[in-house]
Amino acid sequence: MADHTINSAGLVNFHKLIVLAGSVEGARPLFEQLVNDVVGVAHPEVRSPTASPGDWGIDAFIGDLDGGTVGVWQAKFYPTKTDVGHQSDIRDSYKSAHRAAGGNGYTLSTWTLAVPSELTPKMMQWWDNWKKRTEKRDNVALDLWDAGRLRRLLMPEQARATREYWFGSHTTHPTLQQSTPDPVLWQDVSNENRYDDFLFVHQLAHANMHETRSAREAFFNAEILEAEVADKAVPREVGALRTWRARIGSTWENKYNSIAADTTGNLLPGLYEHVMDVIDSKHNDHAEGLRAQTLHGQGLMHQQVEAARAGWVRNWREIAEIRDNFAQVSPVEELGTAPTAGELKAIESESKTATERVQ
Repeated sequence: MADHTINSAGLVNFHKLIVLAGSVEGARPLFEQLVNDVVGVAHPEVRSPTASPGDWGIDAFIGDLDGGTVGVWQAKFYPTKTDVGHQSDIRDSYKSAHRAAGGNGYTLSTWTLAVPSELTPKMMQWWDNWKKRTEKRDNVALDLWDAGRLRRLLMPEQARATREYWFGSHTTHPTLQQSTPDPVLWQDVSNENRYDDFLFVHQLAHANMHETRSAREAFFNAEILEAEVADKAVPREVGALRTWRARIGSTWENKYNSIAADTTGNLLPGLYEHVMDVIDSKHNDHAEGLRAQTLHGQGLMHQQVEAARAGWVRNWREIAEIRDNFAQVSPVEELGTAPTAGELKAIESESKTATERVQ
């Protein structure tokens, strides 16, 4: 097939990212890279973490994550307009970055939202109000890079290389041959007992779900999918996996809040079944984009639980904290290997005995 040529006459038009990627979904990681490069014009030391499994709410940052002060940029690809429907997404992104700073020992000094579109008047009003309240409450300086701000940041002479790289007047890209890549194969777990002491298995047990072979298999295959995406480091796939994780987290959170508000007691009937059904029935687009199956999405959900970002009962945070305390008593770095089931049980017994003595 012949190459296709995009003639943008040097115009900074963010819709070009969609043309380059072939889809809105594919343009998201490209926009993240673009924002990283724009930050790099003034801050060559800018860095961008990879999700493993989380990225601490950071798309790009400057500063020191080891107890220092950090400025964070969050890229949100809203290609048409940034409207009131995006408010919760923006708030959640900021909360993730602020929470990660507090939980990992560094200080969040600035948080900048970057979007490739303009804000509606109502959204501008909301942003100004939310910015003032948040800055006063958290002592964090908030900033907004909308489409106009990004264009102006790309206009100076020192930004010429970045501008021409992304928006050169004539950029020719080879048209990809239409072929179907090999799918990510589903694999059996050779030793399911290796997950006996994993948090996601314990969370299932607390929800009275004791048959967990399929959950362990899904978790195992999600780990394989994550490793393949990380190994190939294709921006489109990295971004697609991050987006799928975000949607899975939102699916769980919405249903958790709904059931928790309507029930009493620790058990949350229907939470697990609903979340997995939604992933299986409505996440086909995410799976296909990664040549995966929706069962991989169920595994990604178990990864969220393993990372102490979700759970299946009301007190899931307490369960996660207990397991985390065990890990601190016998850290992997000191043992050289992960604690065995026997070692964890011994720790649990000692902890229980010590608690009884205090009481």
